Amino acid sequence: MNWSQLDLIRGDGIDLKSPRFSLTTLLGLIAGICVLMATTRVISPLATGAGALLLAAVGAHVAGNALGTHLNDHALRKRMAEGNLSKHGTGAPISSSDFAPPTELSHKASLGRKIVWSTVATAVVGMVGGAMLLAMANDSSLSMLAWLFGAVACGVIGGLSGFLGSSFCLALANAIHQAQRNEKTSGSGE
Repeated sequence: MNWSQLDLIRGDGIDLKSPRFSLTTLLGLIAGICVLMATTRVISPLATGAGALLLAAVGAHVAGNALGTHLNDHALRKRMAEGNLSKHGTGAPISSSDFAPPTELSHKASLGRKIVWSTVATAVVGMVGGAMLLAMANDSSLSMLAWLFGAVACGVIGGLSGFLGSSFCLALANAIHQAQRNEKTSGSGE
């Protein structure tokens, strides 16, 4: 980022301070990198890299949340000082028609028997299909216990995929139904 872009950000009324850190923070970061590199002697480098990526993702989320909160608070304070809390900065009051109608996603309800039965059915299909594929792929080299664990694992994967698919389809159908209902009620009032 060059200085003209920084001036544009600060000139727009956003008081975003440049990041600062102390010598203690820098030495702590160096120590953390040293510990990370030392773990490659105990844990595989791939697992260490995955752990570092996870830590970096968490750090980025925390930093982004802090930055976004700061900018949002600053913008809200600025708009309150100007006496302008409207959506477009025109000074017009906000009415209820400026917002989308409330959805029913926050209402808690049972998933219903359809979801349960589809989950059970896909678990059974997954278990039977997995058992058949294991029997065909490995003539007699698998023990009965290994074959049983493989069949159960295929059943669990089938059940999870059936649950995810059916609950997604149910949520999609409910959303479409609600949108059509809201469209009919808003269309009849005009």
